[in-house]
Amino acid sequence: MYWVTNATAFFQNYVGNGAQSAVKILISYYRFFHPDDTLELAFMPASVQEMLRGLDMYDPAFGAAFYEGTWNQNFNHAEALQKIQCPVLLIQADTSFMEDGTLNGAMSEEMAERALSCLSDGTYIRVNAGHVTNLEIPDEFTKIITDFLLDKNKNPIN
Repeated sequence: MYWVTNATAFFQNYVGNGAQSAVKILISYYRFFHPDDTLELAFMPASVQEMLRGLDMYDPAFGAAFYEGTWNQNFNHAEALQKIQCPVLLIQADTSFMEDGTLNGAMSEEMAERALSCLSDGTYIRVNAGHVTNLEIPDEFTKIITDFLLDKNKNPIN
C-alpha cells in the first residue's frame, strides 16, 4: 500500500486521474476477502495488473539498489555482453528522461547502441510501448520473437 499511496504519476499515466484512490479502496477490500491470494484486479490495464500482482513479492532492497546506485556495483556489462556467443534480441520500448535527468526506462537509445556493439550477433527492434511490452502489444511482441527465432533457426550459429 505504501507504493500505491505514493505512485500518483503511475496511476495518472496508466489508469487515469482519480484512479489511485479507487485502487487503494479496491485493494483493501480484496485483501479483506482474499488475504492469502495474489491480488487480482482484472479490469485494470495489463501493465497495472502485473505491477499490483507482483508487489507482494517485491524486495525493497532490489529497488533501493537502483536508487542508491549500487545495482551495477562490481559488474562489467560490456565484458559480460562480449562473452555471449548466441544470437541476442534487444527489444526497446519507449523511454524518456524526467525533469531531474533520471532515465524513465530500462536503457536509453545510446545504452542500447553500446550494448549491441558488445554483442557478436545482436538484433535491435524498437517498439512503441511501455514498460510491460509483452502485455501492452502482445501480438506485435509475439511476432517479433517468432520472426527472430525462425530467422535464427534458418541460419544457426555454429
